[in-house]
Amino acid sequence: MAEKKGRTRKAAAPTAPTASGGRDIGIDVPMPGQVCTDVKCPFHGRLPVRGQMLEGIVVSTKMQNTVVVERQYLRYIQKFERYEKRTHRGRGVKGLPGRQMRGLPKGARLECIDNTGAKIVEIIEVKKYRGVRNRLSSAGIADLLVVAVKKGTPETRKQVMNAVVVRQRRPFRRPEGMMVQFEDNACVIVTPEGEVKGSDIKGPVAREAAERWPRVAATASMIV
Repeated sequence: MAEKKGRTRKAAAPTAPTASGGRDIGIDVPMPGQVCTDVKCPFHGRLPVRGQMLEGIVVSTKMQNTVVVERQYLRYIQKFERYEKRTHRGRGVKGLPGRQMRGLPKGARLECIDNTGAKIVEIIEVKKYRGVRNRLSSAGIADLLVVAVKKGTPETRKQVMNAVVVRQRRPFRRPEGMMVQFEDNACVIVTPEGEVKGSDIKGPVAREAAERWPRVAATASMIV
């Protein structure tokens, strides 16, 4: 029987490490002096370098593992048959800004972590919520709610109160690029003006809620 002859592919040889411990990425870019353990590093990780090369100036390094780059380019305007100079920030390397991710829709139940007597509350409405027509309102960190007490002392049960969200299970992004997530959804009972009715708050409180509501920050024992 005749044997089938197939083509054998040779595996690509790995790029030889340089003197500083990193690999040569094939671009005329100075190699960093320190060795990192980031998997997405093109020099010490497995991130491939491909695509279009852009030149710019780093204008911000406030985000975690992210920089904002400003570049200038020329754009041709066909109507006037001339070029105009434009400035753009962050193409390809701009980190995501802080975003309030609302993970508590209308009807969700939260744990009340103060000493007012309420234990479990249900969201009736989110105050100052702006959305499209026929969409159910949803709440996020530091939002002011109208809630109904479902479990608690006989004095607080079936009462309609105001509350502020201080913890959220759904992850949300902060302006510096950090993702934050808590183990549970929690709130504290407040007045319509934002005064805390209880004298103690159990567990950590999100920094966003403490910055928006000063009385919550004064009563909280831990701010994350």
